[in-house]
Amino acid sequence: MPLRLKVKGATNDELARGAAAAVAFLQMHGVTPEQAVHGAYMRENNDIAGFPEDDPDFGEREQQWARLLDEAYHVAMKACCRGWDEIPLFGNLDMYPDDQPIH
Repeated sequence: MPLRLKVKGATNDELARGAAAAVAFLQMHGVTPEQAVHGAYMRENNDIAGFPEDDPDFGEREQQWARLLDEAYHVAMKACCRGWDEIPLFGNLDMYPDDQPIH
């Protein structure tokens, strides 16, 4: 599944530009989109569980992946919304099946 960006009011070209910027950012840091999304998923699960200290599935590596996905989201939003009057407060960067509509 590809990493895709969703931003209200963005064109397909703008969304693709943003997602490509996010992927390039992650690759520059030696992380795949799958790893980054996995880290964010594990962070969310640990947040719900109260961040148990003995969770072997959410170590420093997964925490770093989650932080990189956060940064990649901001990179994606800036790239997508380049030329806009302002960058929207909300968007979504995640893995989606190819056949799922972007909007």
